[in-house]
Amino acid sequence: MDKCAAINVLELISSLNYAGSQRALVNFCRYSDRHFFKMHVATYIEGGPREKEIHDLGIECVIFKNDIASLLKYVAQKNIQIVHFHRSGHYVPFEHLVLQKLKSQNPLLVIVETNIFGKYDARSASLIDCSLVISKMNLNEVFVKQAGVFDFNRMRTLYFPVDAASFAKNIPTQEEITAYKKKNNIQPADFVIGRLGRPDIAKWSDLLIETVPYLVKLIPRIKYLIQSAPESRKRQVLTGRYRDNFIFVEPSAEDKDIALFFSSLDVYAHASKIGESFGMTLAEAGLFKKPVVVNSTPQRDNSQVEVVNHMQTGIIANGPQAFARAVAYLYAHPKEKERMGEAARFKVLQEYDAEATTRCLEKVFVEKLLQKNIPVCQTVIDLYAKINYFPSENDLVAYRKDYQKRIANTFSPLTNKEMVYNALFKPKKMYRKVIDFIEHRFKQKKMY
Repeated sequence: MDKCAAINVLELISSLNYAGSQRALVNFCRYSDRHFFKMHVATYIEGGPREKEIHDLGIECVIFKNDIASLLKYVAQKNIQIVHFHRSGHYVPFEHLVLQKLKSQNPLLVIVETNIFGKYDARSASLIDCSLVISKMNLNEVFVKQAGVFDFNRMRTLYFPVDAASFAKNIPTQEEITAYKKKNNIQPADFVIGRLGRPDIAKWSDLLIETVPYLVKLIPRIKYLIQSAPESRKRQVLTGRYRDNFIFVEPSAEDKDIALFFSSLDVYAHASKIGESFGMTLAEAGLFKKPVVVNSTPQRDNSQVEVVNHMQTGIIANGPQAFARAVAYLYAHPKEKERMGEAARFKVLQEYDAEATTRCLEKVFVEKLLQKNIPVCQTVIDLYAKINYFPSENDLVAYRKDYQKRIANTFSPLTNKEMVYNALFKPKKMYRKVIDFIEHRFKQKKMY
């Protein structure tokens, strides 16, 4: 292999907390090709628990705490050629100012954004060389519609990278799984479903609680293992009639703890009132051969129906009664559960594998450097020219029709009687929405 000068890349993000975008950043760093790319990490607000993971990879991590001048100085000193900016996609004045200052300092700087929520930021668009939206759904249904045009050179999908290799090193033994279940009062005869995520009230769906009364009738030995839940919902559950069916465990970002969590489940049961921009935990559940039951949210982010192929890798179900019937179906059909679990793992390895996804990201980096006539080692050019970008432009176009089919397919739709019954609880739900808004707006930090 010819010796090539390393391309300097800065991974830029607001913080290094437990959220999915931070996990994706760590995976991009872990699987970057160090022969050709020298990675740097910076946050512009605060650090967080993932700092250690960055340092353990031998990568410098700097916290700038809203200090744009120091950030610009760092970019110049390190001769950064590419800034990979992880951001929500919304217009944020401070982020826009950062982009402006970066481009003003070096007009040839390549800026690639990972756009988490698919929002098109018209005021910042001219400063960004390529927007990578993390699902085909959000690219097609949100970003392109807001942009008014589809230009594959400037906008495409790049999935969050799922680190299959790291999980493979942390597969728990049967003895460890048994001990974990015993610690959490899970008996051998129990059927265990679970949800893993941040305790963010803005994402939490009460569908997870509302389903349990129906589940208990269908599966008396049901246990719901949850990491983590908003404190208001934990209080509600632990003082309620079905408290013995819920188990709450403390959050952890360690792959070994996450592997133990998923390995203890029969089915991954997930719901969010605002949907998923990707759905990292849905993909991670698939790695452990766990079929996913999840709701569809076509009026919000809805990438969960992209990650989960209905009746192939899991089940899409809306409403507490239908959700309970979907879980009960898998309980009553163990071979179907096993088949879906195998298919889920195959899909994750084919479409979301961290190494393959990182190669696609690096292909974008190389393309953008060349488009600015910035010299790139011929070895690098030849190597990345051979890589087929996924999802391709044709994949993105084809998904527009596929998505309409996906939102039309759900398991055991609610009966008229069930819909009327559920409607009676709308005033109570509206009250909770108000309380949740207050909790989200004034008591929680944003985590993207």
